[in-house]
Amino acid sequence: MRRKIKEEEIKEIKENIDLNYVENLLQNNEIEFEYKNQKYKVRKPTYKEKQEAYQKRIAKYNELLEATDDKGKPLYKTEEELKKLYKKRGIDLDELDNKFTALEQQKKLYQEKLGKALKEKKSDNELQDYKKQIENIIEEQKTISAKKTLLLETCIENQAIVFFYNYLAYLVTEKLENEKWVRAFKTYEEFLNNDEELINQLVFHISLVIIPEL
Repeated sequence: MRRKIKEEEIKEIKENIDLNYVENLLQNNEIEFEYKNQKYKVRKPTYKEKQEAYQKRIAKYNELLEATDDKGKPLYKTEEELKKLYKKRGIDLDELDNKFTALEQQKKLYQEKLGKALKEKKSDNELQDYKKQIENIIEEQKTISAKKTLLLETCIENQAIVFFYNYLAYLVTEKLENEKWVRAFKTYEEFLNNDEELINQLVFHISLVIIPEL
């Protein structure tokens, strides 16, 4: 199973993307980029392709759920099993979720105050204070999300989701050859055997294409 993209890698990819350019491309449901002098295109998957990926995801989930070692013990844990294990060690993931939700409520409150202040043309100091509060909350939420992601990285559900995005990227990636767009990978194995940096970019791009509709 290919590992999940690290937060710093996502940040680096984002920094190399012109977001206005991405927004324009997303209007056409596709994103083009270049990697090692080869042009690639990640397009929005069709309903049939998404269904194929979902079925593969279910199969992967069941495969991981049924996997055992030579003594018959499960090799992987579900999210709930990991949560219980962490709780025994003093790490309460449900508490992290509650904290994230509380922060979200605070953020919305400050966003409302900021919106009202803008309409009433309040002072720059007051506007900046609201903006700073919102930024601080977002940073705290990022910390919570990163911690939870790290703790649950190995759970069956997460591995199945990572597989889903990888498989979708394999299905919808095209490359430019002789001025024509052709399918980039003949098999999923060929996709996995490519440069990890390329695969990370492809998976990130497919997330940009499909997340808005989820």
